[in-house]
Amino acid sequence: MAPKMSDHYKQKRRKDILEAAEKIFIEKGYEHTTIKDIYEEVGLSRGGVYQYFSNKRDLFESLIGDKLEDIYQLTADALEDGEDPWTLLKKRMFGEEQHPSEYNDSLAPVVLEFFVSGRTDESLSVYARDRYHLGVSMYENIIQQGESQGIFTPRFSPGTIARAIISFSDGIAVDSALAGEEVQSKEQSELLFDMIQYMLGIR
Repeated sequence: MAPKMSDHYKQKRRKDILEAAEKIFIEKGYEHTTIKDIYEEVGLSRGGVYQYFSNKRDLFESLIGDKLEDIYQLTADALEDGEDPWTLLKKRMFGEEQHPSEYNDSLAPVVLEFFVSGRTDESLSVYARDRYHLGVSMYENIIQQGESQGIFTPRFSPGTIARAIISFSDGIAVDSALAGEEVQSKEQSELLFDMIQYMLGIR
């Protein structure tokens, strides 16, 4: 009988697989990455990967889903701990530096490829909508907290502003993946920053 793995060990093994998969997806893209590439990168057998993920799509959805769920939970915890909503919003939009810079998300082109390649798959559409709603909820919670504290005096509903942030940010990500430096992502991010300040009534 094989020894029983602890939950901690299983969580670590799952994390190792996802980290290896992210590296390969960034290098090769979604379509050209195989499960074989991933289990060789992480140093497991094929069965070792399939023990955690049923196929490549399941693995990739887990990769991007875990990232969003982690950031959602970190945001909820930060709000509960009393972090300034404006500071938190800037972190979620622009990273720890809290100000616009050149867009640099190596996984973004792979995410775009994943959703475009499966655009006719209804189950993938459902997954994409769920992911979108979680992102909207995260931004909406920050804005509502800032409004309740008198930090924001929004000119639009929190939901509308949250959707605008996502639409603009995703647009920059898509265009950057397709056209690179031509997009002038830093300048567009600076414009987004000014727009959000206006929408939130920040002077």
